[in-house]
Amino acid sequence: MHLHCVLTLLALFGIPVSECLQCFNCQNINDPQSCTGQLECLDNQSCFVQTVHSGNEVLYNMGCQNNQLCSSLPVDHSGIIGRSVQTRQQNRCHDCCSTDYCQKEQPCAQREVDGQWGSWTAWSLCTSHCNQTRNRACDKPSPLHGGRDCPGLKAQAQVCITSSCLVADCSDLLRLNATLASGVYRITTPLTHSKLQVYCDMETDGGGWTVFQKRFNGSVDFYRNFSEYENGFGFVDGEHWLGLKYLHEMASLGSYQLRLDIVRSNGSKGFDVYDNFILGPGPNYTFHIGSRLRFSGCRSLFEGSSFSPNDQSFTTYDHNYSRSINCADRFHGAWWYNMCFNFNANGLYDPGIYNPKAMAYNDNVGLSATTLMFKRI
Repeated sequence: MHLHCVLTLLALFGIPVSECLQCFNCQNINDPQSCTGQLECLDNQSCFVQTVHSGNEVLYNMGCQNNQLCSSLPVDHSGIIGRSVQTRQQNRCHDCCSTDYCQKEQPCAQREVDGQWGSWTAWSLCTSHCNQTRNRACDKPSPLHGGRDCPGLKAQAQVCITSSCLVADCSDLLRLNATLASGVYRITTPLTHSKLQVYCDMETDGGGWTVFQKRFNGSVDFYRNFSEYENGFGFVDGEHWLGLKYLHEMASLGSYQLRLDIVRSNGSKGFDVYDNFILGPGPNYTFHIGSRLRFSGCRSLFEGSSFSPNDQSFTTYDHNYSRSINCADRFHGAWWYNMCFNFNANGLYDPGIYNPKAMAYNDNVGLSATTLMFKRI
């Protein structure tokens, strides 16, 4: 026993008892809870705990310290402390206490712990609406004492296709049965679960395309009001427009490509394919496409920034979002007009004739046929 300890004689038992402060004593450890070393302090000392940051590592020093130093070492005091003078360490916390083995309960001992993700759960069963989910928890470990939360998502969802799953578009049908022929099929929209008949092109460019506009003989008048363009019109096995509200809903399920096909009055053909096709919600139904992927016999929809439909709202003669005049009224159509267009897909059916109001692509000569369709990738 140290000579500085105060010894008292218990009269009843005659046993000398040490009144020295007992402290944990460890240097450069990773966890204060793991310290088992012990030290008797002098009568002018207190227990201390100190955290130091060495690179990405947090270390702890514990032991006895003169009382006057307990109030003179500020937080964030920089210095060379610990095992190696080659390692620059920073004092982040310095705390003293005056009861036996009290350091493990001090604020410095409450080390910041950043959260880490646990494992993902298994994917849930595929629902009747063609999706499944999985989750994970930020508990390996959970964040403690001001530590950072886990970055990223705690839940994920993905499209799944099974024989019992409701089909949301023509690409779903193709995944279920790669031998299906082009034709009319029934689908269930992914958000409102509306039952809808659509025309599926199962041959062109790998198949699985859902057609939302088709014209080839002028049998259906496309000079319609906004309500008709929103809800759809025509005959799904002939000339038709699917409906903006369905197009928006169906194109909200994942990543889509857009394809347009044209036939000129002389029989020549062209096509154009774009990625990242998105249609915003109503009433604007803003049109967006990404990069041009494949094309033949067509100029780009991006050609002429004042005429491109990209990022434009849908305009009809009674619902004008054109950037200048009402282009739908002026050119007898309905489209994502800019100022005004490089493609008047829903203009007057007048094949082979020069007519500014005609269904035409990059010129004013009427086309014989157009098809617009999309596919989930």
